[in-house]
Amino acid sequence: MEGEILTDVLMFVFTLFLILVGWLARDHHSEYPDTFCGYHVGKIAAKSREAWEDANRWCGGAFLKCGSAFLFLDAAAALMFRVTRAEERLPALPVSYLMAVILVPTALSIVWTERRLKQKYNPDGTLK
Repeated sequence: MEGEILTDVLMFVFTLFLILVGWLARDHHSEYPDTFCGYHVGKIAAKSREAWEDANRWCGGAFLKCGSAFLFLDAAAALMFRVTRAEERLPALPVSYLMAVILVPTALSIVWTERRLKQKYNPDGTLK
């Protein structure tokens, strides 16, 4: 029982961490040209103020959306874990879920942000 509670707590903590990262990236990144805190993937984001603001807004928004979706998945996973009998559970499922909570939103936010930056900006950071 203790392990189940710890797993539930970890699931929600990781998800809340995603939401915190999204909120910080979207609303509290460094002002351009001081790019100390914010989106640092790719080459376009740090080229201009507009690209920097858009990259942080898009990436932070993606983290917030993924974190919100994972809150519902956390609740469903916790409920499913309680309903199934111990011998029917997959032992590695909680660890796999926790890894997915971190990897999926990170990959999705980077891919989505980079694609949008390339659609809207030239490689030098100017608008297309």
